Amino acid sequence: LKEWLLVPEAAKYLSMLFNEEVKETDVLRLALDKHLTLSVDFVNHTYVRRGKTVPLEEAEWYPPGFF
Repeated sequence: LKEWLLVPEAAKYLSMLFNEEVKETDVLRLALDKHLTLSVDFVNHTYVRRGKTVPLEEAEWYPPGFF
């Protein structure tokens, strides 16, 4: 009865719950579709900047390695 699960653990739990295979990528997709909430726990002193949430149609895309 953990308060949180790692993505692989969540996939395993959902697989048992739904009685079908749920992959880690499925868990991430469920989060992108706002069916699950993901949290990040940085183990070191990490500084972050919170970004602005925009609809996919308004997102600006950059090629890999641009930054």
